[in-house]
Amino acid sequence: VQQNGGALEFASEELRDDPEIILLAIEQEGSSLEFASERFRNDPAFVIKAVANRGTALKFASSSLQNDPKVVKIAVKVD
Repeated sequence: VQQNGGALEFASEELRDDPEIILLAIEQEGSSLEFASERFRNDPAFVIKAVANRGTALKFASSSLQNDPKVVKIAVKVD
């Protein structure tokens, strides 16, 4: 995932719930947030990192974070 964040799609459930793996993936490709476990799609710190990399990653965040002005502002600024 460090070289291809999209590879997270093929990772086990255990790896999709590993903070170090998720961080590597979203720093490489923000939209890999789609394949992270629900807890990371609900975590503001991880979602902000993802949308700061790729604004369109916002669509994979929880609905509450999709409505968070701070998160949306970062996503819009990036894309």
